[in-house]
Amino acid sequence: MERLMETGLFGQGLLPVNQLSQVDRYNACLKEIGLPKTYLASFRVDGWGWSPDIAEERSDPFYLSHGGAVNPYAIILSPAQRDLPVYFPYHSFDKHLLKVVFQAANAQIADLTASTAIWIDVDQEISAYRVPADLLMIEAITLRFHAAGGLMVHAGAQRELVHRFNNQRMAWADRALLQALADSVRQHGDLRYRSLAIPDIPYTNTRSFFTRAFGGLYLFRDLPGGKPLIVAMDAAQARLSGQPNHGHLERHIHDDGLMPLLYAEKLVDLQWTLYRENTHVLRRLQTAVLMRALADARPDQDLLALNEGELRRTMLQLTAENKLPELYHELDKLLVMLQRNQLPQADQASPELMLALTHPHRSLSESTWNVVRQLLVSLNAADIVRLYEYDKPGFFEQYKTWPTNFQHWAADFVRREVLERPAS
Repeated sequence: MERLMETGLFGQGLLPVNQLSQVDRYNACLKEIGLPKTYLASFRVDGWGWSPDIAEERSDPFYLSHGGAVNPYAIILSPAQRDLPVYFPYHSFDKHLLKVVFQAANAQIADLTASTAIWIDVDQEISAYRVPADLLMIEAITLRFHAAGGLMVHAGAQRELVHRFNNQRMAWADRALLQALADSVRQHGDLRYRSLAIPDIPYTNTRSFFTRAFGGLYLFRDLPGGKPLIVAMDAAQARLSGQPNHGHLERHIHDDGLMPLLYAEKLVDLQWTLYRENTHVLRRLQTAVLMRALADARPDQDLLALNEGELRRTMLQLTAENKLPELYHELDKLLVMLQRNQLPQADQASPELMLALTHPHRSLSESTWNVVRQLLVSLNAADIVRLYEYDKPGFFEQYKTWPTNFQHWAADFVRREVLERPAS
């Protein structure tokens, strides 16, 4: 991961928590949530309040929940978290959910975090998921806000005392009321003019999403076929029933029938003309395929040192040794055809090529489009740039398994593609 940090692909956009007061506030939130404190003197957090350092300390990336992806918690220490990335999203909508929070309560967050920290209970309206179908019960999520130390509660109580004083007859003679007001101000200060109340926020953009529950599940609703679809990353953890007679469809990500179903439900499509206008995507994929094959065949080769001529010679050598995947040559032929304004026929493209180039259907909403794109990179991760863009945790996990020379090349390649070119 050191190479990823050097290139800015990992660790960028993390807020340093290195002051004792900040660490204490974070631990106060953990205690109120019912989670163990961290013993780290300093750490970093993302927009969600999740820390890769604490996750490593605990050997548990799900440490901000009471087990798995069900009803996670978020912690806000500073308004600076507003635009930070979410490094380990429990759900595909977590980044958007955080955006909604800051749009609705930015002033309150700024005021509250000046003296305390905020923790958010992401209430999914069900206490525990026993089977994947339980996730289909999620119609909305309620975000409930709490300030460590009870500042929001104290502000509400003080506000109520002031209201009674202003509206109760003979309030000036109510010694108990006056004492309660004096005690509140002495203990917490004058809170009357501070923006400290954050009402519950409902979040309803949950029709299609990915969740890490049950080893990873994709859920799609409002499909033309009328039945919701659940796609499981891990069939064993998901415990799919395999029964076709319930009110939804269940598929494992490697089921042979999954892609035809995705096409039938208009979740995915393959329009060759899109690549005629964007051949860079094809060349990018072709380069990644070549470099991975080269890394496997020549683990001691410095991939970053190769010039264009050396790459071509190496490509021919790998082809002669039968060590270059057929996908590379298919992409080569496709680029030539598109340059000649020709389009492939159905029998001219292998399943591997079609899977690599299948894209979300253009009719989808933005949120569903993004979930489908993440599903597609789960199905085929050959395009490492898209893998990084749509599934960073998946990219980081796969990165650990790559040959060292491919790690170095990939970090440099993805950095250039992500920083110098818009996402495609």
